[in-house]
Amino acid sequence: MFIKENAAIGGEQYLASFSTIYNRMMEEEPESVAVLAQEWHWPKDCIRDLDGPVIYQSSGRVLVQLVWQAFIENPQLLSPAQKRALETVQRIAEEVSIELDHQAGDIQFVNNLAILHARNSFRDSPEKARHILRLGLRDPEKGWILPEQYRSRTESAFKSLEHQCIPVCDFDPYFKTTVATTAAHHG
Repeated sequence: MFIKENAAIGGEQYLASFSTIYNRMMEEEPESVAVLAQEWHWPKDCIRDLDGPVIYQSSGRVLVQLVWQAFIENPQLLSPAQKRALETVQRIAEEVSIELDHQAGDIQFVNNLAILHARNSFRDSPEKARHILRLGLRDPEKGWILPEQYRSRTESAFKSLEHQCIPVCDFDPYFKTTVATTAAHHG
């Protein structure tokens, strides 16, 4: 994620290791871990089909796929056990999370399969508006091995290598994001 500008008020970001959350849940509430590993039915208005478990195991790792907002907006989709499991994840995540002190110009690399992230609400002002660019990256050779059910969801976002191209052009022809010098504009 590239932080072009922070919000005028709020928007603090938090990260929590899902491995830490998982290990704590195994000690404190293993029945909720079992619930996370079961089939979940996600809202049908999601961009892509997300039905499946919240956690997967692959190559000795526990992977997480949790889009919390979908269930906040659709609480009727949750069973009591699923609600309890999500509340447990939330509680532990709050206990073990770190707050990032991101500044304009920062770049963050986060493995969405291993890290949960959240942010506080925010407000923009006419002088200062939150502007964050998100980029999905993958490394087919060194990336984590994904279970088939999950792999099909992520691969659809990427073109095969032979169909990708990297344009050579000036992405900032109006001097909006770089220092306004000739040296800053190459391409």
